Amino acid sequence: FSFFIGIGTGKGVGNRSKIKEQSYEINYHITFNDQQELDVFLVGRNSQYLFYVTEGDSIVSVSPIAGIIKQMKKINTEKE
Repeated sequence: FSFFIGIGTGKGVGNRSKIKEQSYEINYHITFNDQQELDVFLVGRNSQYLFYVTEGDSIVSVSPIAGIIKQMKKINTEKE
C-alpha cells in the first residue's frame, strides 16, 4: 500500500513541476461531441473524468468523459 502511495505522490509532484514550469509535452488530441478539438497534456484520468492542461496554460482542466468526449488519440511524442 505504501508503495502505491509513494508512486502516486511522486508522479503528482513531477506533474506539478512540469505544469508550473510549462515544460510538459502535448501528448493527446481530444475531440468533443460539439466538434471542438484540443491538443493537451493529459495529467490523469479515471472512469468519469479527464484531467488535462492545454498548451501554454498552467491550470488543470477537468472534463467528464460520458456524453462529452467523442474521441481521444495519443500523439506520438517520440523524437527522431
